[in-house]
Amino acid sequence: MSEALFPMCTIAVLVLPFFYCGRMCPPLPMPTIRPRSKQPLPENAKLAFKGIVFDVYQWEQRMFDGTTQTFEKLVRPDTALIIPVTPEGKIVYIEEEQPGKGSFLALPGGRIDAGEDPEQAARRELREETGYEPTELELWYSLQPVAKIEWSVFVFIGRGCRKVADPSTEPGERITGREVEVAEFLRLVLDDRFHDTELKMRVLELKAVGRLPGLERYLLQGGEHLA
Repeated sequence: MSEALFPMCTIAVLVLPFFYCGRMCPPLPMPTIRPRSKQPLPENAKLAFKGIVFDVYQWEQRMFDGTTQTFEKLVRPDTALIIPVTPEGKIVYIEEEQPGKGSFLALPGGRIDAGEDPEQAARRELREETGYEPTELELWYSLQPVAKIEWSVFVFIGRGCRKVADPSTEPGERITGREVEVAEFLRLVLDDRFHDTELKMRVLELKAVGRLPGLERYLLQGGEHLA
């Protein structure tokens, strides 16, 4: 594929699943592509500080007047999240509490470990936090939410989820998994306590154009069932 055609094809692969052609179109089959940051880390960036989660990179950036200034950017492990759907059509979400942080609502998920791909991380995090396992995993969307942080977030839909084990959470986590109907889950996403801002914005956009019923069908059955 020519270099001129590649960016156009990439945009089509990422945008077409969410294009509204009188309805919400089903997502196209695609590999898990890591989204590109709006401000990519330059090749001359050097590690200035290595933390437990965040690393700081710095580089000399030329200004418009010919001078240079030190720029910096954070780098952290990518994240995999999952919307678990049971065979009975319920959505599993979690209520979580961490030290120094109040209780909040969220999707199961967490950091992608070294050597893992996003799908493996989504399955592992779901089992660790809830004890559920999916029979089918589909990438819904991925993004880099913050330009100043090199950090990709992958959001999957896991269908056919059944509880196969007890959760195995970390010492800094108190997690309770809960099953709700799809409509109730979408209502909870808009609650102030829900953690995922990007998902909240997507639900709000669909609600504004009357597409929530299509989203409910998509979550439960997949894109081919959308009306």
